[in-house]
Amino acid sequence: MNKIVVAIAVTILSAFLGLFILPRKVETTRWVKVDTPQEVVWQDVSNLKTWNTWQPWATDANATDIAWDGGVLSNVEVVNDTETGVQEVRFTVEPNAEGRLYLEKVPEGLSVRCEYIFEAPYAPIGRLQGWFHRSEVALQLDQGLETLQKRLQTIETQQKP
Repeated sequence: MNKIVVAIAVTILSAFLGLFILPRKVETTRWVKVDTPQEVVWQDVSNLKTWNTWQPWATDANATDIAWDGGVLSNVEVVNDTETGVQEVRFTVEPNAEGRLYLEKVPEGLSVRCEYIFEAPYAPIGRLQGWFHRSEVALQLDQGLETLQKRLQTIETQQKP
């Protein structure tokens, strides 16, 4: 009987300590293909005033602050380098997250990608919760990017003569 109790205790302890293997840095990348000219996409994506019309954590389309995964965007940097072709918006989310939204040419056309990186708590259970949160973030980003895709299609049809 004692051997069974010891085996169960060792198994539980091993599983708990095994959670330390999970990295604290949690990354999520989502993307959507758009059939809209790159100039139109960039004009909308680089304008932060439009983000609350499509991003999944928006509470008010007219808000001046951009809510993002329980925080607020800050340190926003818009990069449009014509020499290298890099078009991206970099941002941080206080207290411990960062992200970037960028355009990427792919063989099928153009895709809008969003990378979001946050740090999970140090404790093993906190790390596990951070990794579970990653799937929630991925679903939210998918929803937001699909909304952006529809928005861009609407903009393009409005601009056609």
